[in-house]
Amino acid sequence: MSRDQLLAQGQCCGNCCLNCPYNPKHTKGSIEINKASNSQ
Repeated sequence: MSRDQLLAQGQCCGNCCLNCPYNPKHTKGSIEINKASNSQ
């Protein structure tokens, strides 16, 4: 999924998505957006 689609979910799904924009990555329920991914 794209970064925008993942952000639209509102939280990490925990499915190890390649473009995971959340911090910590791949942790179900994470809601903090990784600032480094904003530059894309």
